[in-house]
Amino acid sequence: MNLKPYPKYKKTDIEWIDEIPECWKQFRVKDVTLKITSGVTPKGGSEVYLTEGITFLRSQNVYDYGLEIENVKYIDNKTHRLMRNSRVLSGNILINITGASIGRTCLLPDRFEGNINQHIACLKLTNSTYKLYISIFLKSHFVKSFININQLGASKEAFNLSQIASIPILFPPLKTQQKIAAYLDKETSLIDRKIALLEQKIEKYEELRKALINETVCRGLDKNVELKDSGIEWIGKIPKHWEVKRLKDYNLSFETGRLDANAQEENGIYPFFTCSITTSRINNYAFDKEALLIAGNGDIGNVKYFIGKFNAYQRTYILSKFNKINVHHLKYNIESLFKSSLEKLKKGSIIDFIKIDFLRNYVLVLPDKNEQIKIVNYLNENCQRLDKITLCLRKQIIILKELRKTLINDIVTGKIQVPE
Repeated sequence: MNLKPYPKYKKTDIEWIDEIPECWKQFRVKDVTLKITSGVTPKGGSEVYLTEGITFLRSQNVYDYGLEIENVKYIDNKTHRLMRNSRVLSGNILINITGASIGRTCLLPDRFEGNINQHIACLKLTNSTYKLYISIFLKSHFVKSFININQLGASKEAFNLSQIASIPILFPPLKTQQKIAAYLDKETSLIDRKIALLEQKIEKYEELRKALINETVCRGLDKNVELKDSGIEWIGKIPKHWEVKRLKDYNLSFETGRLDANAQEENGIYPFFTCSITTSRINNYAFDKEALLIAGNGDIGNVKYFIGKFNAYQRTYILSKFNKINVHHLKYNIESLFKSSLEKLKKGSIIDFIKIDFLRNYVLVLPDKNEQIKIVNYLNENCQRLDKITLCLRKQIIILKELRKTLINDIVTGKIQVPE
């Protein structure tokens, strides 16, 4: 892409942007909108949601690439009429204003009518001619930075309507807007397709990794070994010489974390594991050992191996003293089969957390320790190979996303012009 700067520039009073093309103008969002509103949750909350009716959008439905309606909710016409102030139509622009998705934005498609909750703001433009350009501009890194810096609260991400109204917008002539919109639509679509293909490849490699672990921890490495029924529905047959025992039969130590999930402190020195088995830092520790940490709520069943000093959330289960079992083999087993046992337990119901007794009685199928080590070595080698491939694919995605972000930002802020 051989993109050049504009021939002449002028100074601006906008922070982070020293100059813009001479023929461009600068406005605020309030200058190009008739109304800026936010939504509400209907009276009765989730109990009024339907499987069909008027589309009711939440922040998880709004993405920079457009609406994601796979998990959309619906409300009836009566509720829709009562919530007329939060009604949205095609040509309106939506922006998420709270939470981790703050700043995500999209233009509503043709022939759309629906409603929004309080986590979304809606821009109703004075002139729909500019809707495509404005929607693209709001996706720029410049606007994302403006939102992140100006959001309310140190701990709770939020962005109010008056702050939205103050977002700067750079306005080229209409013909230039149309060229920018057409060019970026074409170029970003190409990038998005490449990203989608890479994500599909990652998904396939992750499925291959999961199948490899599952097959190996259930059948071992000898493809000709005699099999027997394990007595466990989701496992099926296992090698005849393997044993079937509960986790507690191996004399492991079972403990729980000792801190509330809000206990982490910034600039600490010890790892603090939460219910998703992710780490922050904390200034003290309760454990100093080789351990497997298993999430008891949140991302139930997530597992992590750790050795050293650490602390953990009280719904994190900590296994140690692996005298009769190989810790890495156990990690692969839990990573592969533990969630299958949870699915059997759930039977369609929702489980917010598991009790430690469920973990104690988790059934393992195991060979002797020497065979466990061979299985671990085999899985380490092959999983590392697959992990390197997926890591490479993820790095390509990061590069493409950065290219996309930079391209949009440089064009809508006037650093470069689109080709004729």
